[in-house]
Amino acid sequence: MTYIKPEDLAWIAGFVDGEGYIGSPSRGVRANPLTNPIQVTITNTDPRPILFIHSLCGGYLWNTPRKGKWKTAFRLGFASKKACVFLKTILPYLRVKREQAEIAIALADMQQRRGKRGFVYEDCKEEEKGHVVELRTRLRALNKRGKED
Repeated sequence: MTYIKPEDLAWIAGFVDGEGYIGSPSRGVRANPLTNPIQVTITNTDPRPILFIHSLCGGYLWNTPRKGKWKTAFRLGFASKKACVFLKTILPYLRVKREQAEIAIALADMQQRRGKRGFVYEDCKEEEKGHVVELRTRLRALNKRGKED
């Protein structure tokens, strides 16, 4: 990522706070919860802010056409190391999703310390397994829709 002006970083962070997702989605029932990469996705029906962020930060672009009266959703995504770099860059400016970002960064840092293969369940110490599961559980709770329990 190249130099980005602080006011642009603040604007990007505000956009992520309002229109972003920070998580570590599961890869299915049999997936090892310790190896799932972190993911950041920003979605909007206006492509201009998505393209602006992409021009400064990179990432993966795609769109999702909708049926009926719904507009097409434009998306920008970051995964794994790129997501971690992106989150570390905007972290000082995040307000709403700051805790999700901190947890995602911690998970990514732990995976990077474990090497190219990430977490290998059998090789992890029990306390490390427990900590990762605890972080992922907290991240899922923060991303849960609807009323808080």
